[in-house]
Amino acid sequence: LQPIPPRIVKTGPVFENTMAGDAVDVLKFPVPKVHELDGGRFIGTACIAITRDPDEGWLNLGTYRAMVHDEKSVGLFMSSAGKHGRMHMEKYFKQGKPCPVVLCVGQDSLLLLAAGNPIELGYSEYDYCGGIRGRPYDLVEGPVTGLPFPAHAEIAIEGFLHSGDIKPDGPFGEWLGYYGTRMEDTPVLRIERIYHRNDPILCVARPGRPPTDYSLSKGMIRSAQLWDRVEKAGLPNVKGVWSLESGIGSLFNVISIKQAYPGHSRQALFLASQSLGGAYNGRFVVVVDEDIDP
Repeated sequence: LQPIPPRIVKTGPVFENTMAGDAVDVLKFPVPKVHELDGGRFIGTACIAITRDPDEGWLNLGTYRAMVHDEKSVGLFMSSAGKHGRMHMEKYFKQGKPCPVVLCVGQDSLLLLAAGNPIELGYSEYDYCGGIRGRPYDLVEGPVTGLPFPAHAEIAIEGFLHSGDIKPDGPFGEWLGYYGTRMEDTPVLRIERIYHRNDPILCVARPGRPPTDYSLSKGMIRSAQLWDRVEKAGLPNVKGVWSLESGIGSLFNVISIKQAYPGHSRQALFLASQSLGGAYNGRFVVVVDEDIDP
């Protein structure tokens, strides 16, 4: 895959409408309560949160749930220290600075698929997705944060995370098929601007018990990533990889190999279970012979 960097344009449909200052109101949109026992209304489900590494300058896109607190603030749940967006946030806080964020709701579905799956540290999803589709993404720069976001996004929410500014978040019916825990220390995104197209489409991912509405797409992305990574790690004779839809594209991975030496299947197990994409939320790995279609 040859990465294709995005290009910056001066304007786009996302700038058709702007809310700033006292006019900022995220509840202008019909933000849903997705599940019966959710802790609130979540505008961020099928979203991408854009951050920049303050030291190295690379951009990350991550899908992090965002619960509305009030018309001018939302939570941004970055679940673990390994999340690249959280790494960026902590770097800003250590420098005594707020962390700029743009949260997009409604964008090219390829960006959403990439933001919801792990790629290598320091590698921007914009470049990755540009390479997949064979042409660059058009981005506009946020007037407040300077962060570039898709010019054709439906809704873009621009603001800052501040050190020590936390609120409870959740629970939320998560993609693993059960309610995620209520968190007491989720960072709060203080909104400074909201941009949106005329009659914007509020995109929502409705997690449920797998398989769900995006199990197939997630499984396809994860399978391709896992195949690529085990081969790069030195595993020969890989004939197929599949992340089962019932495992929501990460919990249950099957790899088919043509065995060439003693320990080959064990090597496949270890590499598939510990590589990027296989380790995060991985539960089961099964290795089969080359005559089995995974």
